[in-house]
Amino acid sequence: MRFATPLRREITLPWLTPVARIGHRGADLYPLAPIPSLPIEPDLTVLDTEFVARSTGELFLYVNDAIGPPGWSGVYYANNTGTATVRVTRKDGAPATPAPQ
Repeated sequence: MRFATPLRREITLPWLTPVARIGHRGADLYPLAPIPSLPIEPDLTVLDTEFVARSTGELFLYVNDAIGPPGWSGVYYANNTGTATVRVTRKDGAPATPAPQ
Protein backbone atom coordinates (compact mmCIF):
# COMPACT_ATOMS: atom_id res chain seq x y z
CA MET A 1 0.00 0.00 0.00
CA ARG A 2 3.01 2.32 0.14
CA PHE A 3 2.62 3.25 -3.52
CA ALA A 4 -0.96 4.34 -2.83
CA THR A 5 -0.11 6.55 0.20
CA PRO A 6 -0.33 9.78 -1.83
CA LEU A 7 -3.93 8.85 -2.70
CA ARG A 8 -5.15 8.98 0.93
CA ARG A 9 -7.51 11.83 1.78
CA GLU A 10 -5.20 12.81 4.64
CA ILE A 11 -1.62 11.74 3.95
CA THR A 12 -0.50 12.29 7.56
CA LEU A 13 -3.14 9.94 9.03
CA PRO A 14 -3.04 6.12 8.89
CA TRP A 15 -5.24 4.24 6.46
CA LEU A 16 -8.92 3.90 7.50
CA THR A 17 -8.66 6.28 10.46
CA PRO A 18 -12.16 7.62 11.21
CA VAL A 19 -12.20 11.40 10.69
CA ALA A 20 -14.71 14.13 11.51
CA ARG A 21 -14.61 17.35 9.51
CA ILE A 22 -16.55 20.52 10.22
CA GLY A 23 -17.66 22.45 7.15
CA HIS A 24 -18.11 21.50 3.50
CA ARG A 25 -14.58 22.64 2.66
CA GLY A 26 -11.52 23.34 4.70
CA ALA A 27 -9.24 21.60 7.10
CA ASP A 28 -11.08 21.64 10.44
CA LEU A 29 -10.33 17.94 10.92
CA TYR A 30 -10.57 15.68 13.95
CA PRO A 31 -9.04 12.19 13.72
CA LEU A 32 -11.28 10.03 15.90
CA ALA A 33 -9.60 7.72 18.39
CA PRO A 34 -11.17 5.70 21.23
CA ILE A 35 -11.47 7.43 24.59
CA PRO A 36 -8.50 5.98 26.55
CA SER A 37 -10.54 5.10 29.63
CA LEU A 38 -12.98 2.96 27.64
CA PRO A 39 -12.00 -0.53 26.48
CA ILE A 40 -11.95 -1.11 22.74
CA GLU A 41 -14.46 -3.69 21.66
CA PRO A 42 -12.63 -6.90 20.67
CA ASP A 43 -14.27 -6.97 17.24
CA LEU A 44 -13.89 -3.17 16.77
CA THR A 45 -17.59 -2.62 16.27
CA VAL A 46 -17.89 0.31 18.69
CA LEU A 47 -15.86 3.49 18.75
CA ASP A 48 -16.59 5.89 21.63
CA THR A 49 -14.79 9.17 21.10
CA GLU A 50 -15.15 12.86 21.73
CA PHE A 51 -13.77 16.10 20.40
CA VAL A 52 -14.37 19.83 20.86
CA ALA A 53 -15.17 21.56 17.58
CA ARG A 54 -13.12 24.65 16.81
CA SER A 55 -15.74 25.99 14.40
CA THR A 56 -19.41 25.67 13.55
CA GLY A 57 -20.87 24.08 10.45
CA GLU A 58 -22.01 20.82 8.97
CA LEU A 59 -20.38 17.64 10.33
CA PHE A 60 -18.90 15.16 7.85
CA LEU A 61 -17.64 11.72 8.86
CA TYR A 62 -15.40 9.51 6.74
CA VAL A 63 -12.56 7.03 6.95
CA ASN A 64 -9.14 7.93 5.60
CA ASP A 65 -9.17 5.92 2.39
CA ALA A 66 -7.88 6.53 -1.12
CA ILE A 67 -9.43 9.15 -3.33
CA GLY A 68 -9.19 9.15 -7.08
CA PRO A 69 -10.35 11.00 -10.14
CA PRO A 70 -14.10 11.64 -10.50
CA GLY A 71 -15.88 8.64 -11.98
CA TRP A 72 -13.34 6.12 -10.68
CA SER A 73 -15.19 5.28 -7.46
CA GLY A 74 -15.81 1.70 -8.68
CA VAL A 75 -12.06 1.20 -8.96
CA TYR A 76 -11.22 2.56 -5.52
CA TYR A 77 -14.26 1.53 -3.48
CA ALA A 78 -15.50 -1.72 -5.07
CA ASN A 79 -14.49 -3.71 -1.98
CA ASN A 80 -15.99 -1.23 0.53
CA THR A 81 -19.22 -2.47 2.08
CA GLY A 82 -21.03 -2.14 5.36
CA THR A 83 -23.06 0.25 7.41
CA ALA A 84 -22.57 2.44 10.45
CA THR A 85 -24.84 3.90 13.07
CA VAL A 86 -23.66 7.26 14.40
CA ARG A 87 -24.87 9.05 17.51
CA VAL A 88 -23.70 12.62 18.11
CA THR A 89 -24.32 14.22 21.49
CA ARG A 90 -23.15 17.41 23.09
CA LYS A 91 -20.71 17.08 25.96
CA ASP A 92 -23.42 18.23 28.37
CA GLY A 93 -25.48 15.20 27.28
CA ALA A 94 -27.99 17.10 25.19
CA PRO A 95 -28.53 15.71 21.67
CA ALA A 96 -26.90 17.61 18.83
CA THR A 97 -29.23 19.81 16.82
CA PRO A 98 -30.36 17.84 13.76
CA ALA A 99 -29.78 19.34 10.32
CA PRO A 100 -32.88 20.74 8.61
CA GLN A 101 -34.43 18.30 6.13
